[in-house]
Amino acid sequence: NFSSIMKSCQGYANNLKTTLTGGLGFGAMAAIGGKAMSLVTNSVSDLSKETIETSDSMYKLQAAMRFSGYSEAEIQRIAGATGTLKTYADKTVFSLQDVMSTFGSLSANGIKDADKLTEAVGNAVAVFGGGAKEYSSVALAFSQAMAAGALHAQDWNQIINASPQLAGGLRKELIKLNPTLGNDFKGAITADMLGQAINNIGMTDMAKEAATSVTTFEGAMGNMEASAVSGMMNLYDTFAKPKVIDAINGMTSKVEAGFDKLSTGIPKAI
Repeated sequence: NFSSIMKSCQGYANNLKTTLTGGLGFGAMAAIGGKAMSLVTNSVSDLSKETIETSDSMYKLQAAMRFSGYSEAEIQRIAGATGTLKTYADKTVFSLQDVMSTFGSLSANGIKDADKLTEAVGNAVAVFGGGAKEYSSVALAFSQAMAAGALHAQDWNQIINASPQLAGGLRKELIKLNPTLGNDFKGAITADMLGQAINNIGMTDMAKEAATSVTTFEGAMGNMEASAVSGMMNLYDTFAKPKVIDAINGMTSKVEAGFDKLSTGIPKAI
């Protein structure tokens, strides 16, 4: 009957909770603990949610790359568990979600060496004093400009709003590449020129060092959070994810069965 089915569903829910909070799931984080983990205790639920979302995003990105014709070796090199995107996110203050999103937008539009360009954007943001928040906004604007084939006003304004310092440095670099540009050069900047300018700024040793800096509070906390999410994702993918998915699918089938019982039982009662 409906009652027994819903009790069975509750059993799946309890199993899901146990998987997430004990055994080989996120409860294993307690064993990793120490001072570093105690610092993120208050936000562990947020980190757990981010971990699951990041794991799913990586899976979806890999699927999209396969559809686009990337070889399996290339997918693992770029978007695998030890790939360039995750390695970059782990050693910087930038979230893997933002890094993968930037790469995904660039690669989907056929941009060559999208993984290297993704890093260049992050490094360029960092060298002009930006952090994770600025990277998210600048990367979106940059991806949109590259997809459009030119730098348009709305994307340029978004870069200015996110990081005025980067906008100033980028303007100088663009004028170096094309001295004939005037002050109002929006629309005259091609995607290739914009990509070259970002590379010229972001791939310098100073910019690379800035992206991995932990000398500021924001940098240290951002780096620690990235490390926590990375470690939790490894645990989740290795141990917990299959059990979580099985538990959710089991719950779904029980819920469907429960409502089927209701749909046939209610008319009889009426």
